[in-house]
Amino acid sequence: MKTRKIKNLLRIGNTKHIVITLFKLRYNLPDRVLEILVNVDHVTISRAITRMVIYMNHIIKSTNNNYYVVDSTTIRIGRGKTKKDYSDYKHYYGLKYQVICDNNKEIISVSQGYESSLHDKKLFLIEYLKFIH
Repeated sequence: MKTRKIKNLLRIGNTKHIVITLFKLRYNLPDRVLEILVNVDHVTISRAITRMVIYMNHIIKSTNNNYYVVDSTTIRIGRGKTKKDYSDYKHYYGLKYQVICDNNKEIISVSQGYESSLHDKKLFLIEYLKFIH
């Protein structure tokens, strides 16, 4: 049984492994949808993604370069002064902060508070120029 699983993974080829993994990571498509798109069984897709992510993680850890994780979070506050403090996504008033951590799990930067209606990407673009300097 185990050799059949390995043969199925080898049959789809490295290029499809990479394409399937990138689609999964970028679009977060269910395995059943990927099954239709690339004509590969969903169980094989799941195994291919797991193996490729483990391999990519190994490559990242083997390099001595620093990498950063950027995330934003919304802190709930009382009723804000402006409508921009209201987050339609969270359904409450808040302030949004961006936090940057490095590969050693240390916090590198915390942004100032922004209105919670601001999209994460716009917040990143605003703070990116400050972080580069």
